[in-house]
Amino acid sequence: APMVGPPAPVQNAQVAAMAAKQEALVKAAYFMALSRPRDEQEATTNILRDAHIAEFATDKSAVYTLPVGKEHPQELGIRAAELCVRHWRNLWIEDNVLGEDEDAAFIQNWAIDLENGNTFTRQARIPLRVYSKSPEFDDQIVEEKTNRAGERTYLIRPSPERRRMLIMAESAKLKREVILDHMPFDLKVSLKAAILDTRKTAAKADPEGTR
Repeated sequence: APMVGPPAPVQNAQVAAMAAKQEALVKAAYFMALSRPRDEQEATTNILRDAHIAEFATDKSAVYTLPVGKEHPQELGIRAAELCVRHWRNLWIEDNVLGEDEDAAFIQNWAIDLENGNTFTRQARIPLRVYSKSPEFDDQIVEEKTNRAGERTYLIRPSPERRRMLIMAESAKLKREVILDHMPFDLKVSLKAAILDTRKTAAKADPEGTR
């Protein structure tokens, strides 16, 4: 029978090499963190400065509106989190697919402060059987139903590309959360206020361009 994939010794060597490379990267990151510790006041100043850049603040992923309730609360998004990482520095961020079956994928993100070891971890289960009114041509249709409005809906397993996009989108949410977990509360409040204030200023200057 033909061999599928590399033999076990080769696989083991590849895994060991990847682990050694990862360990070297982490050690180098720790060394850089010790040699260049963050100045929290400087980082805060730089974050709030960049929050007043209209191009950044008007990005929908800087602050997004939650589609819940009458008040429509607003939260810092992934772009705001990435801004924080850039200036806060010395955070090691990882994401990993823990497992996947026909029904769901399980992912984990974590962020380690390389200066003090504080670590925040988030996990999520991503359903891989979802309902859709208009499946794509390469989705796998598991079941067809007609809802109360008389519309046909489909229970599908997403195509490999759509599944990858679902995992990436959920991973971005977890990344946002583990990064912001490291940020001081008052910084997050000030950052959101600065972004929203900049949006208002940009809207007044160019009402058409900020819609």
